[in-house]
Amino acid sequence: MDTLWIETGDMSGGSRNQIEFDRDLAEFFTNTIPGRGSHVDLMIRIHDRPWVECKMAAKKTTYGVDIYRLGLVTAAQGGEDYPGKVIRFDRRGGRYFGVTVVALDSPEHAQWRQESSANGTLGRTGGAGGREFGFA
Repeated sequence: MDTLWIETGDMSGGSRNQIEFDRDLAEFFTNTIPGRGSHVDLMIRIHDRPWVECKMAAKKTTYGVDIYRLGLVTAAQGGEDYPGKVIRFDRRGGRYFGVTVVALDSPEHAQWRQESSANGTLGRTGGAGGREFGFA
């Protein structure tokens, strides 16, 4: 699968630019999952803006759950206002990923959902208020 999309929910971080993944979803980005306390560098391009290096770091929640947090370009740095939207990551080779951000329940989101449902890769993250995601 070359595409992952996921509802953002509230996001984390002071600028609300950090999105969290479980191990299964983090493996979309790299074959080398970082150990706790370390990170991998990914190159992210949002829409047609320049490539920016972003870090995906391994963390442990206060509940003892391993998560992987990807810090995206903040709105102040030319990124997007992410909370309550849907982010699509498209592989561009190696550690490079194109990113598209759309409104929840937009026509684009509906199309992504339909494509993922048709190929059987539509799911929800765990926990309260899980976020819908899909692969294409």
